[in-house]
Amino acid sequence: MRTSIRTGILWALSVYVATVFVQSLFFKFTGAEESIFIFATLRTWSGISLFEPVGRFVIGGAELVASILILKPRTRIFGAALGIGIMIALDTLPDMFKTLLNVTADMLVAVMTVPAGELAVRAD
Repeated sequence: MRTSIRTGILWALSVYVATVFVQSLFFKFTGAEESIFIFATLRTWSGISLFEPVGRFVIGGAELVASILILKPRTRIFGAALGIGIMIALDTLPDMFKTLLNVTADMLVAVMTVPAGELAVRAD
């Protein structure tokens, strides 16, 4: 009895999460105004021009794969990990790109401003 309750709860949660992902696919794939606004905002924040036209389809495809994986008991953990990764990436991606670009630029400036003589290893 206890196993069947656990199995039923897992199935209910899996179906719920997959349904949430699948419902959002309609808006991503049809180019709904709200979806375009969200991905255009991500494009503006990150500076990556492909976010709006291509990002919607890539994220939508990843959500579709996550939904399918979540519904199969043997791959449920992989679908859950992919779904969590999508949600975290969409939340933190713009900040990560800005930070990465700033750190890379700072490193390039630091390397370019060091005189060549200071880079040589001394045998003293």
